[in-house]
Amino acid sequence: MVATTDIEGILQLDLNATDFSGRKKYPVYALFNPHADSRTVHLSLPAGSYDIYDAISETKPMLNVSGVGGHHHRCRQRGIGHLSARGTATHDADGKLYAGTDVIDDHYGYHFEPALRIKALAAEDDQLEFNQQATIHATVDNKTDAVSYAWYVDDVPINTTAIGDFTWTAPATEVCTR
Repeated sequence: MVATTDIEGILQLDLNATDFSGRKKYPVYALFNPHADSRTVHLSLPAGSYDIYDAISETKPMLNVSGVGGHHHRCRQRGIGHLSARGTATHDADGKLYAGTDVIDDHYGYHFEPALRIKALAAEDDQLEFNQQATIHATVDNKTDAVSYAWYVDDVPINTTAIGDFTWTAPATEVCTR
């Protein structure tokens, strides 16, 4: 189920070993690189001729390779999945990638980057006087580009900022809503 590779710390996992549905006809492996940089890994494939399919980039970096001598594949920083499949891969409308009638990627077209997530939203003060200002702070995880913060009070847009800070002024008098 788990095999070492020629690079210390990078493991090759046999995903078919725990696939109890038994739908995968081809060998399916995942490689995980815990290192901060890319490494080139020597792949040991079973007997036969394969196209190496990278499920993360949805590309075939190597075509018609034989497992006897092994081959080298660049392993990126994050975990990447590899499917070994012979033949021409075709895409079907159901979001799967096939080699003939066999599924080689159940999530074809899936975007693997994590979604933007609000990590924290907090005010410096938890009690305010009338007409007093409060600074609200927001932090987010998984941003890949600049983030724009749109600030609303009672569903009314108040301000948009490029940083996660917003200054709000409490009402000057008591506000009652029914």
